[in-house]
Amino acid sequence: MTSTSSSLSSRAAFWVSPERIALAVIVAASISAALLAFGPQSPTPPGILRKDAPVVVVPQAPGSLMRREPRTELPPVVPTERPVEWGHLMRKEAKDAVPVVTDRGSGSTMYVAAVFAVLAVWSFGQQLRSTWKLLLQGSGFHGMLAKKQ
Repeated sequence: MTSTSSSLSSRAAFWVSPERIALAVIVAASISAALLAFGPQSPTPPGILRKDAPVVVVPQAPGSLMRREPRTELPPVVPTERPVEWGHLMRKEAKDAVPVVTDRGSGSTMYVAAVFAVLAVWSFGQQLRSTWKLLLQGSGFHGMLAKKQ
């Protein structure tokens, strides 16, 4: 059992060692710099700035470019008679009745929901426990606690 835990901690230490991370950053920066310096060069700059864009000449066409639609006459608005309770400043809506819920569902639904809630809390606890254990193994703090006991 100790060989497995020591191999796990040595593998974890290998992947998260600062020297390995620094070496990876240096290699990535070197490869990027080499590709930028020695990669294919375009003979002319791409003209990304607004001042590099060519001048657009709009051809002048005689007359208007949009045709005009004939005006359509709208039918006259017929005033509708309003109830007195609406008043003269604002339209008042009738109040909606609040629906009354009498059936709360079966009791088995509550039990199924409770089982899934317990399962979710238990799974989250397992994830926290394994994460905490891995962090303690990687930092070497777990080994210090085991030696004291």
